[in-house]
Amino acid sequence: MALTKATYSMIQGAVFNVLDYGATGNGSTDDRAACQSAITAAIAAGGGAVYFPTGTYILNSVASSDTTPNGLLIPDTNGVFDTDNGITLFGDGIDTILKAGNTAMCVVRNSRRCTTIRDLMIDGGPKTQVIGLGCIPESTTQTTELVDQSFMTVSNIRIENCRRGMQFQPGPTVSGSDSGCFYHSISNVTSNLNDEHVLMVSDVTAANNRTTRSTFFKCTFLRGNTGINLVAATEIDFVSCNWELISQGTAPFATPVAFYYGDSNPAGINLIGGYIEACTRGVVAATTAIATQMLLTNFNQSGAPDSTVAFMNKVQQQSWNVSKPDKTSLGAISIDNSSFVALVADPLGVNSKVAELWVNGVAKQQWVAGGTTTFYHTTSNLQIDANGNFYPVTDNAVTCGASGSRWSAVWSANGTIQTSDPRTKTDIQDSALGLDFINKLRPVSYKFKVGGNRVVEERIVKEAEYDTEGNLLRAQITEKVVEPIAGKRTHFGLLTTNVKDAAGDHDFG
Repeated sequence: MALTKATYSMIQGAVFNVLDYGATGNGSTDDRAACQSAITAAIAAGGGAVYFPTGTYILNSVASSDTTPNGLLIPDTNGVFDTDNGITLFGDGIDTILKAGNTAMCVVRNSRRCTTIRDLMIDGGPKTQVIGLGCIPESTTQTTELVDQSFMTVSNIRIENCRRGMQFQPGPTVSGSDSGCFYHSISNVTSNLNDEHVLMVSDVTAANNRTTRSTFFKCTFLRGNTGINLVAATEIDFVSCNWELISQGTAPFATPVAFYYGDSNPAGINLIGGYIEACTRGVVAATTAIATQMLLTNFNQSGAPDSTVAFMNKVQQQSWNVSKPDKTSLGAISIDNSSFVALVADPLGVNSKVAELWVNGVAKQQWVAGGTTTFYHTTSNLQIDANGNFYPVTDNAVTCGASGSRWSAVWSANGTIQTSDPRTKTDIQDSALGLDFINKLRPVSYKFKVGGNRVVEERIVKEAEYDTEGNLLRAQITEKVVEPIAGKRTHFGLLTTNVKDAAGDHDFG
């Protein structure tokens, strides 16, 4: 009877066990070639899972297609972007350690689409200038071939003692098409004692292709100089992530920083939940314009915030702060995709208790807590002060009411017109009009033909519009129909035509 040699893969199930390919996991032997053979076998089988049992796997570096030597390489698919040929590397949690054997290497370089890395630990120490996990092409310098390392899933891993914990970099843009470095899912990662925990940079071409549409969930970044460094990245979500003790060293930043965003074409960086604690600097944007592309939702950070935080969008415990430099579209309410309305808190970014209503980038109304309300206008602003007084800001520039837009009645405690104050007049002289002028005046009583208007009908000009699910798209538009009411009160005064005739040729101001 023939005997069949039992393999670790047969014991563990249908996986590619690195021990079957000669790896030892003893913490001293170079296991790189054996582990790489297991990855190669999985690729040859059309994809599969490579298992690293409990142990410490020393991975000495080998030359790569660029200047950064590799430990383990998960190679690209040579233009065949098929979700069925993905590779999974997994172990027994922190009891499985992939350890750098040389300086200035990348311990695990993923250059393939649909790769999963889970349940293991990557350790760069005591070597220097080590990249723990790279989601980067086999060659970061070639510019002629499209590559794709999108849809990488990383979960339940620990990365320690590296120059850079994780690095993301797409391949080149070729003939207007971007290489892929998109849709990554990074969850439950603990990154500890790395100088720079996460770096995202652009490709080498002038097109500046970048990592985008990816999510970090429940990740923790501890100690080191830099937590997140987004040199080139858009549409990245950080959900329930935490940063602590990012306060060491002078590289890559002279002043340590937990979260830095510096993309020259920024968009869609979201920090949702989580906190930053005991870090030299918290969330920082390279410019205020870049800050407007960031959203902090129920996100907390200890210590004084960076000045750029004032320009970031924030949703915090039922409050909403719209970024201030661009009030025409960003963070505003769009009407017909051509008009925009925004309610802006602290418009000057000086932590003042001021709010403004903006329409198409122009301030229309301002409220000061416990103070004044200002209505902006091109001629003069109108203001209501803290005592309820209502007046124009610019003297002698606007009228109260107009022809055809009259007040029906004006009530006041005294009937004095304050502008009759002689202190506001000059060249006061006795009038030459005399008693003859007075005798020509004709005091009369009268009633107005129209004493007011009342609404008799409210017509629908345009019906409300709804989408297929019953959501309101456009509110109903109506107009009021009014009819005049004959004046009832008796008034006393002079007729302007009589006064003009009595004045004769005199200039009656």
